Amino acid sequence: NLLFEIRDNRIVVTGTRINGEDGSLMIMSNNQTSFKLGQQLPTCLFYNAKEEEFRLNHAGDWNEKEVYKFKGFVNSDLKEFTAKLLKESKTFTKLELLQELISQIKICTDLFFAGNVTGVRVVKVEKIDEENLTYAFKDIYEQEPVFVNPHNVMSLDLGTGYYLGVIHEVTGQLEYLKNGFCADQRGEYSEKLGATVKELSDVYFDPEFDITEVPQLIASGEEGIKKIIANTQISTPSDGHDHWIQLKHYKKYLYMVDYATHLFIDDAFMNSSLKVRVPNYDKFVDIMHIFTILSVHIANAIVNKTRERKQVLDNIRISVPISAEPIHERLMRQSLMSVLKGMNQDIPVDLTTEPEAAFSYLMSISEQENAFGNFKSILLMDGGDGTFDFVHVEKHEVDGQEATWSKKYGHAFTCAGSEIYQNFLKAMKEIFVGVKPEHQNLFLRKVNDWYGKFKTESGNNIIDEKFSFDISMIKCEDFLQYLCHAPADLIQLTYKGNPTTPAELKEIMASATRLQEVSMKMKMKLKYETIMQICKPIDQFIINARSVYKTVCEKVREQCEKDNQMDQLEEKMKFLFVFVGGLAANKTIHARMQEMVENEFKQTFQSAESPQVAIVKGIPVQRANVSLRNFDQQAEVNLYMLQSLMQPDVRVISSYKVSCNQVSFSYGPQPQGPFYRNSLKELMKVGTKITPGNNQKLNDLRMTIGEQIEITFFRSKYPQKPLFFSLSKCEDGSMKFNQKGHNILNDQQLLTVQFCVLKKEIDEKERKNFKLTTSLDNKIDVEIHLIFDHMKFHPNPVIRIFGKVPGTHKLVPIKDIEIWDWYQTNFAENQVTYTFTK
Repeated sequence: NLLFEIRDNRIVVTGTRINGEDGSLMIMSNNQTSFKLGQQLPTCLFYNAKEEEFRLNHAGDWNEKEVYKFKGFVNSDLKEFTAKLLKESKTFTKLELLQELISQIKICTDLFFAGNVTGVRVVKVEKIDEENLTYAFKDIYEQEPVFVNPHNVMSLDLGTGYYLGVIHEVTGQLEYLKNGFCADQRGEYSEKLGATVKELSDVYFDPEFDITEVPQLIASGEEGIKKIIANTQISTPSDGHDHWIQLKHYKKYLYMVDYATHLFIDDAFMNSSLKVRVPNYDKFVDIMHIFTILSVHIANAIVNKTRERKQVLDNIRISVPISAEPIHERLMRQSLMSVLKGMNQDIPVDLTTEPEAAFSYLMSISEQENAFGNFKSILLMDGGDGTFDFVHVEKHEVDGQEATWSKKYGHAFTCAGSEIYQNFLKAMKEIFVGVKPEHQNLFLRKVNDWYGKFKTESGNNIIDEKFSFDISMIKCEDFLQYLCHAPADLIQLTYKGNPTTPAELKEIMASATRLQEVSMKMKMKLKYETIMQICKPIDQFIINARSVYKTVCEKVREQCEKDNQMDQLEEKMKFLFVFVGGLAANKTIHARMQEMVENEFKQTFQSAESPQVAIVKGIPVQRANVSLRNFDQQAEVNLYMLQSLMQPDVRVISSYKVSCNQVSFSYGPQPQGPFYRNSLKELMKVGTKITPGNNQKLNDLRMTIGEQIEITFFRSKYPQKPLFFSLSKCEDGSMKFNQKGHNILNDQQLLTVQFCVLKKEIDEKERKNFKLTTSLDNKIDVEIHLIFDHMKFHPNPVIRIFGKVPGTHKLVPIKDIEIWDWYQTNFAENQVTYTFTK
C-alpha cells in the first residue's frame, strides 16, 4: 500500500507498501507494530496484484471494500521487483532498498512523491493471529532514519511563441514534475504551480544597448550578466519600456534557412551566420545572441532560486523540433552553456525532440497507455508556433514480445502558428494606413497585444459566422487618425455603441475636445471575411496533414510488400492520431483535424487534456516500457562492420587460430574456394554511450539509383575480436561462416543488410539538387552512416543513407534502415579466443 496526503489537489506519497505472494514489504513513517484486518489506518492506496491495479481506500480499511480505481497503471516489472525484494532483501542496504522501491513505484504509477521521504522503517508483514486476523510489522533493518535526496532536473520547452520551465525531482530512475516557473521582467524566479501557464518567448531590449556585446559580457562573468538583464527583458516588458525593441517568433528563422549552406556557428566567440531583420530597428541581430539573452534570464532566475533554497540543479534538458539538425542543437545548447559557464555553474545540458517528449508523456499516463495498447501505428501531430511536426511511429517486437516504438517517418512544416500571427499583422497594417515612423514601435506593441487577445478568443471558440472579435481603442488615441483611412470591407467601427464609418470617425475627431474621450468609446470589429483571411493557414495545416497521411500509408504498404507481411497490412494501417502542442488547444484547429481523421481517414483521433504542456511534462520521461529514451543508454554488445579484402591489391599475410572449449581451427593467409575474406571495422564497444554525436560514417560511394547495396555486421558480447573472417554467401544474400567456423561461431552474430535507393524515395526538390531531373540521370553520391539518435525515436543504432549535393558540403537524409531488431535479440554465443600463429 502507498500512504499519502492530499497537497495542492494532488496525491503526495509519504510511505509505501507492496504486497507480495509470501508476505509484504512496507516503508512506514510511524512506529506502529501491528494491525488487524479492517483496522482504521491512514488513508492508503491498495495494490491489487491479481487485478494489477491500484484502488483508493478511504480511512485505510484493510479489506476488499473498494471505493474507486485510482488513475494509475501497473506493469509486470512491479510484480517481478516485489518478488525479488522479498526474496533478496538481505542483499540490499537500507538506502538502496528505499531508493529502488520508490523508483519502481514511480515507474509503474503516475504518483507524485514528497521531496524527501525520511525517518522510515523497512518492515515485513507477517500474520501472527489467524483467528483474529492480526498482522505484525517486523523490522528487516534496525530502525534508523533514511534520507533520500532527489536530484533536481530542469526541463525547458523553448517554443517559438511560448516557453515553460519545469523543475523535476528525480529519485532512482525517473523524474517527476514539481512546479512550473518562468523568469519575470527583472530576471527573477516566478513559480507557477501545476505547470499549466506558458510565458511568451518574446525578447525585448533597449535600442541603445549593443547586442553584439552579449558574448563579451557573458565571458566577463556575473557583472556582465547583470548588465544584460538590466538592458533586456523577456515575455512582457515592465512599465516605462514602450520604446524598447521587441523580438517575436525569432526561433522559426532557425528552420527556414538551408542549414548546410547558410548556418554556421563560432563557439569560441558565440556568433552565428544567421542574422534576423528586426522591425523598427535599423540593424540585423544575430539569432544566437537572441537565444543567449533568453538563456540569461532563465538561467539567472533558476540559479538564484536554487541558491536561495540551498538546492543543487543537477541537469537541464531542452526540447527541439523533430527537424532539428546537429547544428541547431549545438546553437541552442551552446547559448545556454555559455551563460551557465559565465555564472560559474557546471550543469550538463541534454536535448530531446518535442514530438518524442510529447509521445513519452502521453504514453506515461493511464488513459493513453490503455488506448495505445490497441494500436501498432501512431501518427503524432505536434502543432506549435514555429513548426508543425508529424511523426509516424510503429510498435516493434523483439523475440516475440512487444518491445518499444520507433520512428518510421517524420516531417516538419514551417507553416505553423506564427503564420496566423503574420496574417494578423498584415491585416492590421492594411487597416491602420500610413503609420508614421514615430508611432511604428508602439503600433507593433499594440498589434501584439491585440493578437494575444485574438489568439485566446479564437482558440476558445469555433471560428464561424457567429464568431466576432472586437478591439477596444482605449489608450490608442495616437492611432485614431489612421483608422480614418481604413478599408471599410475589413472592419466595422462603433462609437458609443453605434456603427460608424472611417469618414464619420474623421468628423467625430474634428469636433472632439479630447481624443482620449473618443478612443475610450471607440471599438473596431473585424469582419468575418477578415478573420477567415487571418486564419487561412489552418487550411494549409489540413492540407499538410493529408499529405503526410498519404505518404505514411504508401510507406507502410511498401514495407509490408518488401517484408512479405501483407497479412499484417490491415492491422498496420489502423492508426491512432494524437494531436498535441499549442495548436491542439485551439478549438477550431482541433475540430477540423478531428473531423478529417475520423470522417475522411476513418481513423481514431485523440488529444491530451492539456496538449500545450505535454512536451514539457514529457521531456524527462525515459521509461523503457513506454518510451524510447534512456539518457544513460550504453551499448550492450561490441559492434563491427565487415569490409571485404577480395580486391587484388589487398593481401592477407597473417594466420590465426580460433579456439573455444578445446575445439579450434585456423584461418590461413590465402582465400580458399568461394569464401569471402573480411576484415572488421570497430563501430562500438560495450559500454559506449549511445548518444547523438557518436555517429559514424561507414562508407561513401557513387551508386546507381535502384542498385542493391550490401553491408555486413558482426556483433559479440566478448571483448576479443578477430583480424578477419572467411565467409560464404547464401542464396538469399546473407553471409555465414565457413564450415570450420560453424562449430564455434554462430551465424546469428552476422547480419547482412541489403538495400537500394529508389528515385521516388528522394524528395522532388532534392532530385533537382542531385541532378536527377531526367530518366537517364541515375547516379548519386552517397554517404552511409551509423546513427546514434536514441532520443529521436531510435532506441538503438540505425543505418542512414545521405545524398551528397554536388558542389556543396550538404548531406540530405534519404533513407533509414533499422537494424535494432537483430541488435537487441539474445542468442547463444561462445567466448572465443583468437591467437596469431603467423
